[in-house]
Amino acid sequence: MNPEIQLVAKILESGDFKSYVDSGTKPEDTLDVDCRRYLLWIKEYYTDPRHPRAVPTPEIFAEEFPDAILPNTERTTVKELVVICRERRAKMVAQEIAQDILLRASEDPAEAFAFAATEAIKEIGKLSESASVSFSDIAESLIEEYHRAKEGEFSGVPWPWTRLNELTKGIENGNFVVVYGRAKQMKTWLALYIVTEFYRRYPDARVLVYSLEMTVKQMAQRSAAIMARVPYGGSLLGSLSALDEERFLTVLEEIKIEEESNQTNGKRKGLFIVAPSADGASVLDLRNKIELYSPDLVLVDGVYYMAGSIESKRLDWREIAKVSRDLKASALEYNIPVIGVSQANRDEDESGTMKDIGFTDNLVRDADIIIKTFRQETQNLGTTLAVVFKGVREFNFPGMLIHAKPAVDFEFIKEFDNVEQIKEFLTKNKKAIATMRSNEDPSRSLGHSTFAQAMLGFGGKGAKPS
Repeated sequence: MNPEIQLVAKILESGDFKSYVDSGTKPEDTLDVDCRRYLLWIKEYYTDPRHPRAVPTPEIFAEEFPDAILPNTERTTVKELVVICRERRAKMVAQEIAQDILLRASEDPAEAFAFAATEAIKEIGKLSESASVSFSDIAESLIEEYHRAKEGEFSGVPWPWTRLNELTKGIENGNFVVVYGRAKQMKTWLALYIVTEFYRRYPDARVLVYSLEMTVKQMAQRSAAIMARVPYGGSLLGSLSALDEERFLTVLEEIKIEEESNQTNGKRKGLFIVAPSADGASVLDLRNKIELYSPDLVLVDGVYYMAGSIESKRLDWREIAKVSRDLKASALEYNIPVIGVSQANRDEDESGTMKDIGFTDNLVRDADIIIKTFRQETQNLGTTLAVVFKGVREFNFPGMLIHAKPAVDFEFIKEFDNVEQIKEFLTKNKKAIATMRSNEDPSRSLGHSTFAQAMLGFGGKGAKPS
């Protein structure tokens, strides 16, 4: 049986096109002309902004190609079939190159050797685990990536906020993202919302949550409330409204059925939650779980708990520095984003050096994106979260304001133009809240014009929301 047609059938049956894409193999490398046409069509479907990251079902494929005859899929995975197809192609190409070398060598041996070297470099790149080994291959990949970005396709994991995706390409594969803040600043809620929304929105998404602060049940309860958009407290106490209760139970039942179905039919989509024991938490254990579940996105809640002595429970900055480096290395090796949640210390970061990240500054050096959260009570917007991008490598985005209703609403409110504007908002908002609690007129405390401008600029009466 032709392994390329088996690969097409397995992709359609399992919904796992990501493993094919991640392998660096391209439809153009397919030997069978019909299979090449099928894979090109699957790729177009998968990258279509109308249904991003969705793999067509066998039924949809049959409508597009009614004459195609697909074999029954076996237990072989997409990854295994990709390897088989690549090796098969390599053997056939090697034979073709050998014949071409013999013909060229009869006229010009030096030219034959040059040809052999050039072709060998190209084929080694296609056969090896790396995507390419020559700049010509890299340039081709960059051209393709540019056109995908132009069409709205993300090379990494999309953020849950449209405005942020308009300014970035999502969270790039290989990125190490740190979310930090003081206690009760909703840093874990923010990180969990990012990974849960990715799981909820995309049909082939696989997420691993590695929790060192909460139990599996606590993380699952939060994730369920986010996906159902119901008040977290009500979901715990069984006090949801009739409408919220129906939605909550329906969402849970649908997820249960889908997950059970995925386990039997080999489809990719899945949300996996791990809460290791205190003496078992380590980057090595995390890597083992990544090997087991093959996630597209990883959340590590409480990265600092991966370090320190089990006996003394003391945190050692040297150990945390090693954990930070290892998490970045893991993101690069597995080519996936890793989001780590950490604590902030009591220092104020007036210099912009991010010295307020708890325990070690290695997190600053290793991380590609550093986010700090500030939870605020506002007069007109209720509870909000200032999401401040304190350090980024590939884009310029000072921060944004989002709603902060646990599980129910984390929607975008507005973008900050600069860091000074964020500081101004935080300062004025704290003053306004303190004044209101003392039952005084906030405009008297801040000055009428200053207070009016603050409310207009950040969601007050007369504001123009984004």
